[in-house]
Amino acid sequence: MYFHNGIAYGIYSLMALDLNDKSGVVVITSGADGVRNDNTVFAVCDDVLNYCYSDILG
Repeated sequence: MYFHNGIAYGIYSLMALDLNDKSGVVVITSGADGVRNDNTVFAVCDDVLNYCYSDILG
């Protein structure tokens, strides 16, 4: 699993790629205000990362 995420100037991005089955996901958002709670883009991206890692971590 390859991934990269980043945040700058209100933009949050996440890319995850699984070379084994040739699948991936890209999330690009704007308007991220830096608040991390259950109702923000950070929570969505955390869920995506956790889902991707669950396959690796078993």
